Amino acid sequence: MTTITAANLETMRETVAAAAIDQAAELAPGCKTWPITYEGGQRGQMTVWPDTGRGAICQGGESAYGDWDEETRTLTLDARDDDGDPIVYDETGSEC
Repeated sequence: MTTITAANLETMRETVAAAAIDQAAELAPGCKTWPITYEGGQRGQMTVWPDTGRGAICQGGESAYGDWDEETRTLTLDARDDDGDPIVYDETGSEC
């Protein structure tokens, strides 16, 4: 996990853009970002913005955004599944 600072912001934007262009554009000092692995070893990305309690996960394509719970270290997406239930991921990118 990398905490974004003014000193590493541009370097981390380049690194994160390889997996999640939209997250890279939103990086700001204070947020935290880390790579995840999904579906047979593909690289994804998670980013959280602790000051707002928001987070994002990218498993290919556009990122999905939601509310980050620091205590449980889970991301509850704004989107719901087909049954209307919440979609929740842990910090490793695994669906809970």
